[in-house]
Amino acid sequence: VIADVPGQRGKAVRATSSMQLGSVRLFAGTPQELRIDVVSAPRLTATATGDPETSTVDYQAPVLRVFQGGRELGTLDAAKPNLDVPVPHVLDLGVLRLSMGELKKDVVGTEVRAAARLFDLQLLRGHPVGVPTSLVQVSFGEQVARAVAPQGGVVCGGSAAPGPAPVAPDRWPSAASARRT
Repeated sequence: VIADVPGQRGKAVRATSSMQLGSVRLFAGTPQELRIDVVSAPRLTATATGDPETSTVDYQAPVLRVFQGGRELGTLDAAKPNLDVPVPHVLDLGVLRLSMGELKKDVVGTEVRAAARLFDLQLLRGHPVGVPTSLVQVSFGEQVARAVAPQGGVVCGGSAAPGPAPVAPDRWPSAASARRT
């Protein structure tokens, strides 16, 4: 979408990613079954103005309610991003940690890239010294938004403002390299 930019002659390019999901069920049919209801859906917006100083990423984090056996265990949202759920089992595996998904954003020249996950799930086991160890980690619901505008923004009704050639699409950095940003 082409959008106005206050104080700038050229216009911005805006890309939006939204997700519609009712709920996620984990361990269905077992006593440990969890239901995660999406109360408010996430929305990710990347706006490229043609200037890295004014280009932006906006993320509306989801609101998730977690239930087990018909009982509400808690809510995950931007204010409360983690919820630990004990895993009752003969082996006492530890806890399931549900966390709001990580937001990654990057502005390179006139390109804006962003990625976010709905939520992450970790199975943690406590050590004798009390330091939790992650046995398993799974991510759910990744969203990606990418926008590129020529330097100075888009000029409608004429040629684009002078600037670098558009960047060829590439893959989002791997999880290991993305953690460094």
